[in-house]
Amino acid sequence: MKSSRLSETFDLKSENLNDEDLRTGYGYNYHWLRTPNDFEPRQKIFYSIGCSWLKSNFWSRVVNYHLPKHFHINRSVGGQSNFEIIETLRYDVEYITKFNSDVVFVVSLTEPVRCQWELKYLQPSHQKTATEYLKDLLENEYLQIKQIVDNQKHYITTSFVPNHSNDNPMVMSYCKPTTQQPADCFHVQSGLYQWFRDRNTLFKFDINQDLDKVIDWRGFMQNHQHMADHYHPNHYSVYENFLENIEKTVGFGD
Repeated sequence: MKSSRLSETFDLKSENLNDEDLRTGYGYNYHWLRTPNDFEPRQKIFYSIGCSWLKSNFWSRVVNYHLPKHFHINRSVGGQSNFEIIETLRYDVEYITKFNSDVVFVVSLTEPVRCQWELKYLQPSHQKTATEYLKDLLENEYLQIKQIVDNQKHYITTSFVPNHSNDNPMVMSYCKPTTQQPADCFHVQSGLYQWFRDRNTLFKFDINQDLDKVIDWRGFMQNHQHMADHYHPNHYSVYENFLENIEKTVGFGD
């Protein structure tokens, strides 16, 4: 990565995830300052996939700025489910690796069960709460991802739910929390828990425990220095630190 950072140049954070007008103190934006020296012939591929947390303009600009020799393929989509991430990645890896290029695959899983198909991955058994079930399901999804990219340079983590599958911090860890992290929560939308409750002959969970954890986790998400009101990062430093850790872990260089 370059020694200079966008977070040092653009000291004013955006309150809009898709804001194209991230101002410096002089009123110039990111695109105004670009020069031909910012561009280089592509030599490698940097592939990322996730939900809206990696669809962010902050993420795209950080990658383009620090990795000018990389062709960045960003397959992230707002609201995307882990099922879609898995299936998209499966066929993308199969195709991209045909070119024998130097590739790094970065995968950031989101909250489980944004798609009903994910419930086919794991039948509930010993789990007493939906939180326990979703934790086991996320581990199942992680193992599927790992199997797909296992022979490639890769980095797997989560965006805003806990990652217990490896040592890589979730992206939210770089948003500078201002309060202590509460008990684990793996899905922050209350509608899923009501869906489980309506099918309690199969999903025999203590939903009241789960809803308490949802409230605590959403409160925790809000209590980050670099978190916008819509629960998304709003500062370049989040993604700069994230990319820096990917580089240290995978060792892809510049």
